[in-house]
Amino acid sequence: MTCINCGHEVVEAYCARCGQRRRHGRFSLGPLLREVADAIFNLDRGLLRTAVDLSRRPGAMVREYLAGRTRPYTNPAKYLILCAALTTFVSLVSGFSETSVEAAIAANPEASENLTQWFDFTQRYFNLMLLLGLPILPFLSRLLFRSVDVTLTEHLIFNTYVYAQQSLFFIVLLPTFLLWGIGTINLLYFVSVAGYYTWACRGFFRLGLFSTLVRATVVMALFMATFSGGMAVAAILVMSN
Repeated sequence: MTCINCGHEVVEAYCARCGQRRRHGRFSLGPLLREVADAIFNLDRGLLRTAVDLSRRPGAMVREYLAGRTRPYTNPAKYLILCAALTTFVSLVSGFSETSVEAAIAANPEASENLTQWFDFTQRYFNLMLLLGLPILPFLSRLLFRSVDVTLTEHLIFNTYVYAQQSLFFIVLLPTFLLWGIGTINLLYFVSVAGYYTWACRGFFRLGLFSTLVRATVVMALFMATFSGGMAVAAILVMSN
């Protein structure tokens, strides 16, 4: 049978050249619904497997992905976008964002107008800034872990998966915000993120605990300083216009 898309000979269910699925006859409701269900459940299985393995063995999972075992896992870019969107949605629905601004205004009432503008800016562009901040991490991790034979692209994939998983920590820690306030969740979040990054680096780079702890801590400290500074500069530029 000839592929209707590219004209290549089709032997199996899918064209080996372009991936077009071979069809017989016209579209009907039953096969169409099966395709939709298959796409949904395959996505769910991939997401669940990715989330579970990044929770249980992040370093080893990314090493497997880089070794070519990509089928069981969601693409790192897609996983990051989904995690960022979910975290932003939960932050808005839970009232965390508004509470953050109210606490900041209460501590510094004379800057209430600027803080409100800052909140509006971060609420509108947070996902974009989160994605734009990601490229900083691979350069930092490669600088600190340069003794390990890992390319910059592999650093990017590793940090994308870890970065996405870290964003989910906010959802896990949300009950602490509801019970004890914003200060507690911020403290626990930063401690959890730093600890998780060290653990992921230990499994991925396969270095000693102390060496990994020092390097990972420096990477996270430099990243947070750079990212926070970049957000502040961007907000000032936007608000000044």
